[in-house]
Amino acid sequence: MPVNKAMVINSGHGLYMEGGLNLGDLVSKNSIIGLYAGFGFQDRLWTTSFNKNFSDDYTRAINTETLSGVDSSIITSSASLFRNIHGRAPLQLGCETKSFHNYSLYYGIILKMPCRFSPILKLYQGSTRSHYQGDGSIATKEKDFNIFELRRKMYGCEMAFPVTIHKCNGLKNIISISAYTEYSDLNTSSLYFYDGTEIKNIALSNFTNTSFRNRYRNEFYYGFKLSVLIN
Repeated sequence: MPVNKAMVINSGHGLYMEGGLNLGDLVSKNSIIGLYAGFGFQDRLWTTSFNKNFSDDYTRAINTETLSGVDSSIITSSASLFRNIHGRAPLQLGCETKSFHNYSLYYGIILKMPCRFSPILKLYQGSTRSHYQGDGSIATKEKDFNIFELRRKMYGCEMAFPVTIHKCNGLKNIISISAYTEYSDLNTSSLYFYDGTEIKNIALSNFTNTSFRNRYRNEFYYGFKLSVLIN
């Protein structure tokens, strides 16, 4: 859920998976001091699209004098896709999607004091990626697929509160409810393209104006999670 008006896309993660190493057991059996990495799954069950104001401003912000060759075709195609593509993604991974949708890759630290119901703190960073896969006729021709992604750096903080703790076969299962906030920086974002042969990762600063990037730079979100932690 967005905090401010600098909303890029009406997309949210549905599920996520995380894994890491807990060094807290060396200090106390009830503490967590760990490093972890995570993957926020693409949302599949509802219609998504880019914010209309953002897609219109993106089109106007493109400096056509800087475009040439394949980059020109990719950037021009992205403006059309941002403006016109909306819908749902299929449930099958790797198939053509009906819309852009977010997923994220991130890593960070996780901390918990050695008290039974102490909250769990997570600090992380990574990238948020608005992803679309087309049928291969966009930007470059006669390919099996085209992938477009708007990638931006992401920073987050999560506070999880244990609801129940179970021990089974030496493993400790913690069910928790958490609140989190994320910040994505459009000013350092890039347009990624891949068609099986051509790979491009073009910085937005190379072809859009500064006022556009500053207008949508501070992309803040907050949300809630229900988690199961196996320690």
